[in-house]
Amino acid sequence: MKTRLLCYKSTGVFLRALWIILLVEAVNEFVVAALLHQLGLTFGSFAIHLVKTVIVLIVGLPILMVYVFYDHRQLLHERRVSAQVQDDYYQLFDANPDGVCLMTVSGRFIHANKAFLNFVGHDIQTLKELPSHPFLTAKNKDRILNKFELAKSGETVQFQADLTDKDGLEHPLEVVYVPKFDAGEVRSIYIVLRDVSEVVSAANQLEEMRKYLDSLIDNTSDAVIIFKKNTEIIRVNQAFTTMFGWTAEEILGKSMPGEMFGDKCEEERQLIGQVFKGQVVAGIEARRYTKSGRVIDTNLTVSPIKNEAGDIIAAAGTSRDVSAQKRIVRELQHTTRVLNSLFRYAADAITITDARGRITSVNPAWIRLFDWRMEEVKGKQLATAVQGDMLDEVLRGNTWISQEQLVRRRDGRGFYVSVTGSAMYDEETGRITGAILIYRDLTEKKHVEASLLRSEKLAVVGELAAGIAHEIRNPLTAIKGFLQMMRDSRGPQHLDILLSEVERISDITNELLFLAKPQAASVQRENAASILDEVVAFMRTQANLFSISIEPTYLPGDEDLECVRNQVKQVLINLIKNAIEAMPKGGTVYVGLSASDDEIRFVIEDTGSGIPQEKIQSLGQPFYTTKKRGTGLGLTVSYRIVENHHGTIAVSSSVGNGTRFEVVLPRTAVPSEALNYNNAKKYAL
Repeated sequence: MKTRLLCYKSTGVFLRALWIILLVEAVNEFVVAALLHQLGLTFGSFAIHLVKTVIVLIVGLPILMVYVFYDHRQLLHERRVSAQVQDDYYQLFDANPDGVCLMTVSGRFIHANKAFLNFVGHDIQTLKELPSHPFLTAKNKDRILNKFELAKSGETVQFQADLTDKDGLEHPLEVVYVPKFDAGEVRSIYIVLRDVSEVVSAANQLEEMRKYLDSLIDNTSDAVIIFKKNTEIIRVNQAFTTMFGWTAEEILGKSMPGEMFGDKCEEERQLIGQVFKGQVVAGIEARRYTKSGRVIDTNLTVSPIKNEAGDIIAAAGTSRDVSAQKRIVRELQHTTRVLNSLFRYAADAITITDARGRITSVNPAWIRLFDWRMEEVKGKQLATAVQGDMLDEVLRGNTWISQEQLVRRRDGRGFYVSVTGSAMYDEETGRITGAILIYRDLTEKKHVEASLLRSEKLAVVGELAAGIAHEIRNPLTAIKGFLQMMRDSRGPQHLDILLSEVERISDITNELLFLAKPQAASVQRENAASILDEVVAFMRTQANLFSISIEPTYLPGDEDLECVRNQVKQVLINLIKNAIEAMPKGGTVYVGLSASDDEIRFVIEDTGSGIPQEKIQSLGQPFYTTKKRGTGLGLTVSYRIVENHHGTIAVSSSVGNGTRFEVVLPRTAVPSEALNYNNAKKYAL
């Protein structure tokens, strides 16, 4: 390059010198002509030539020297500039962070900068000794060689490829082939390698994020619609199609269908206008219409979409179908109103407590029943209305169903109630938050039961009257006869018989009075065998009228229990009476007794016609009877008495084989009026 520049400069000096010579020659000719004219000399003489030579030296030599000096200075300046440019070029070449090398068209290295050498792991001398295209891999060799051929043809080529570094690791690189021309031909090729790992990684992350976003939009259960300012729809998801009925093919590239908004189109335009001013509209409840015209309630959120410059280019709207939730809310509100109405107007008294047993609410029926005002009991624990043991059980999660209890009004008067209690739970945590107790006043029921019991006793007395009259008539006849004999013979030998018969009449009369007379329901320890003996003796009279024998299958013993004696006797009398009536043509009633550590078992078994299985389940229901004549109240009273003694009645029967009743009573009973209120002292008001 320097040689070419020097030749160029030398040619310029020569041309300038030639121009000066011509100029001097012209001046010389003009001056010589003037001298010849003045001196009268002629051309061709030695003097003329001498004069011309002197003129050339005087005029031309200084001019030539000036030009030569100027050209020399110019040449030195241009040499310095060329050297600086070359230094800048090599400095830029070497300092370039991208790998740069110069390669022959045959693929051999000529020069490379530091970045390129660091990437390939060789020095420049080793690099020059390597064969052509040494860093190509099998998977990209053909593609890169094709790009190289394009560069050899004079075309600048830019592409991406994976190349291996000195450690054998592949890197995504941006490769640029720049042909270098000399005399119009490509003599070599610059190769620029730029590591685009971060760019590729960012692009991959962006693509992955785009896929995530697409997946989120496509798989969310909310309807998503993306639209431009002119409401042109550019995207909807599957949930939108499912919710509103329009497919993507039907509405993409079109404005949002006006029928979706019904008569709210103007409000929708205002909302869109707010969004494209940068406002986010969130949580708005809006009514929308589907393609088929169905109305749905939605929860709507619309937000602007901005580009990198912060300009709003579109908006995204999400709609959540809350029709089911709104319906549930309406149903819940209706249920709440119904429950409030039931709570307020229920005939039963209702108490609601918190988890510590403190009263939080009572209904008007509770206030009327217990005579307390709401402000007097709210937040307090009331012993007269809430039994401590029962409330503790309920607050531990045990449901208390229809338990009979004796409670007290504000003035201290006691009365019986049936109490049902259950715990209230927090739906999320499952923790007990309180209890609800329902009281039903049993005062009237107790009166009815007492009347029923008296009526049943009178019915039993009436039915037994004939047998009792017959039984009394026999000893009266004997007494009358013996008295007549005593009057005639005046013998004392008949006095024992008379006393025995009178005693028998007295026993029968006492038994009848005992059965008919109301007795105090006091619990005492009684002998089970003696109770059964008295019942058997009492019922034998009626059994004899129907040719029925009563056969005890037990032995007297010390089997005792805590009970109300006359009530247990009434149960046994009812069962034996029913057994007698089940055998109109005669038979046998077997009466048994057994005991364990915890209970006493009475057995009444007959040899009658039996009871069909489908009728056994109805036994004990009021006014249900299997007899042609009967009220059906006998067993009802019996079942109630046994229940009050915390016992059970079991029935087994088959048609044609008789019936067996088993009455099981606990040996230690806890009657209703013996409830211990002292256990509830901690709940005192």
